[in-house]
Amino acid sequence: MAENILIEESRSDVREGRLELVKAKEPRIIFYNANINEDGTQLTFPQARPDSAPVEFHMEVTEPTFTKMATCITMSSLDIYGTPSQSLLDKLQRTEFTSRVTVAGHELSAGFSRF
Repeated sequence: MAENILIEESRSDVREGRLELVKAKEPRIIFYNANINEDGTQLTFPQARPDSAPVEFHMEVTEPTFTKMATCITMSSLDIYGTPSQSLLDKLQRTEFTSRVTVAGHELSAGFSRF
């Protein structure tokens, strides 16, 4: 089992009347889910990847679509579970879509996974 599985979860507020989900191929992804709350006002994307590299790739590939996504959602928070690379943290600060939200890191203290 990988020693540093990185799980991230972002929360975004869905702009009224603009719910559209786009499916894209993701390298080295363990899971990627889109969840919407009952009243259709908040969308979450919990994701797990084996390390920071595929997250960085995801950001590079999807960055051109961030402008389109911003017409549908406004990211309100970004939580990272695990130990992100400094390179990933730097990219999060430079990317317009994620630089406006607080990125909260959560170091593993206990638990187990059955991947």
